[in-house]
Amino acid sequence: GVRNPLNAIKGAVVYLEDKFGHESTLLEFSTIITEEINKLDNFISNFLGAARGEMKFFPVNINDLIGSILRLIKLRAEVQKVTISTNLSALPLVPANLFQLQQSIFNIINNSFEPLHEGGIIEIVEIKTGTKWENDMDYVVIEIADNGKGIPNGKLTSLGKLSGNSRSDDRGFGIFLSREIIKSHRGRLQWESLRDQGTTFRIYLPADNDEQ
Repeated sequence: GVRNPLNAIKGAVVYLEDKFGHESTLLEFSTIITEEINKLDNFISNFLGAARGEMKFFPVNINDLIGSILRLIKLRAEVQKVTISTNLSALPLVPANLFQLQQSIFNIINNSFEPLHEGGIIEIVEIKTGTKWENDMDYVVIEIADNGKGIPNGKLTSLGKLSGNSRSDDRGFGIFLSREIIKSHRGRLQWESLRDQGTTFRIYLPADNDEQ
């Protein structure tokens, strides 16, 4: 079945942990691999469920979600010598499909690495805002900013739109997917960019006020 390759990878990880479990670095990365296998397994379940109209949302702790993403990108930040700064707040829970929302935010943070060189900075800030677009709801805001060279105006207007298949369009495609996922969560994705100053993405998600 479609899960057979995942089961084979999981079996290989179990073998490596059993044989080389005394090596802390291997254990760290085998844990990440196992977590990602489980996410892919969830993705398959979500995909099949969505096809049957069974997509499920549950209250999600945004701080925990951001923390899991930071663990995934830790190695890239170290290799690329990029600093990730966070300012996390005590926030209400957000009704979400955990896997999809995590993938959406991961795409945006991962894309922020693209224009950065050694010494670059990515800043992640969370706030709760009184902005109300529909049904008088409060929104949780996740702001992801980098200090890269910025996005040229010509590309900024087309960011998040599907066009072409070249490598240069990968960032736009990732943002497109992220925006569609956020829209399915009744949220919004906005961005702004200044030349030689960087780019900022803001994710607005409706808060579950009953869970405060």
